[in-house]
This record gives sequence, structure tokens and C-alpha cells, in this order.
Amino acid sequence: MATRLAVALVVMMLAGCAGAPPPTTAPASPRSTPRPTPTPGPSPWSSGWPVGGSSASAVVAESALRAACSDGTPVPGAAPYAGKVHPLIVVDQQGHWSGFDINQKFPWSPWSWPSPIQLVVCVPANDEKQAGSCGEYKNEAGEVGEVLRYKDSVTVQVVVAETGKTLQKKVLANPAPKCPKSFTATGNFGWQLIDEVTAEQVNEYATAVSTQKVQ
Repeated sequence: MATRLAVALVVMMLAGCAGAPPPTTAPASPRSTPRPTPTPGPSPWSSGWPVGGSSASAVVAESALRAACSDGTPVPGAAPYAGKVHPLIVVDQQGHWSGFDINQKFPWSPWSWPSPIQLVVCVPANDEKQAGSCGEYKNEAGEVGEVLRYKDSVTVQVVVAETGKTLQKKVLANPAPKCPKSFTATGNFGWQLIDEVTAEQVNEYATAVSTQKVQ
């Protein structure tokens, strides 16, 4: 009996193997890597611009601003000079802009000018002119030196960014300080008396320019 059962089981297994379809391997479906649609790079006037000029757009923009001030070259991407509010940027003679508070309104996050710039306010190097002598003084170290008085001024130039043409100029000037009773030669000026034109004075003028009537 055990022999018959074993034979029957072997026959059933062979029959099952004969009826089963051969295993098949499904062909691998080809993979396609999706490619992003190319988009234009950010404009210098529509993306972030780190303070200090560390990005490529900052380098390009500072170069364009410097050219507008020195050569009257139009600034790429600038808006026409129009409307009641004139977005602007203030730059020094090297094209640097980060030292002027008015630039915090420039149209890059988180700043809030309503459109690209219309004007460039160009600030050249200070012009110092001697206004007289206060005579000799002895400082706390016992050193004796002649103290000279100087007047300081800056001729600020406003350029229409779209055209590169000069719109107006303004002389910001500080008178020479009065002679003091005592004097200590310190800082960068040594034996000089001078009140430099400050960034605050430039910012005040630029703020007025940003809302002046179109000329």
C-alpha cells in the first residue's frame, strides 16, 4: 500500500510539472530621466543680492552701476524715469552700495521698491580744501604740531539709469570746524580738523530724490 501511494504521488507531481507553463522573465521597461525645462537666469534686478558683492549678479550689477556713474552707460534692466516714486540705488566711486541705508528699499527680498531702479545716485570721493591754520598745539603725549582746518564736500550726481544721462547734481558740504582750546592728534586725520560729509547726509538727499517731481 505504501508503495502504491508513493508511485501515485510521483505521477501526480510529474503531471503537474508537465502542465505548468515555463517561467518567463518580463522585459525591463526602459527608464527615462525627466529633464527640467530650462528657464532664464535671474535678472540682477529681480533676485537676491548679498551684501559685499559675493555673487556673480552682484559683481555684474556693481560693474554696471560704476559704468553708469563714470561713463554714462545705461544700466541693463532699468525702468524709465517716471511716476511719483523713483526706485534708486546709491553707490560710491567704486560701485559699492552697501553703506547707504536708502538702498534697503531696493527691489530684492526683503526690500520693497515697487519696480526696477530708475536712478543711480553717484557719490564720488570727498573733496577736502584747507580753510586755514589754528597754529601749533601740544597734545597729551607732549608732541607739538600745527593744526589745519579743512572744509569737506561731495558733489553727488544723479543719473537716469535707463539712459545713463545726468539728471542733476548736488553739492553736500560741511564747513571747517572752529579752532579748539586743546587738541589731541588721533585717528586718520592726524593734525587736521575736518567734518566729513556722512552717509546719513547722502541718504537724506537720495530719499528726497526718490520722490521728487519728474523733471
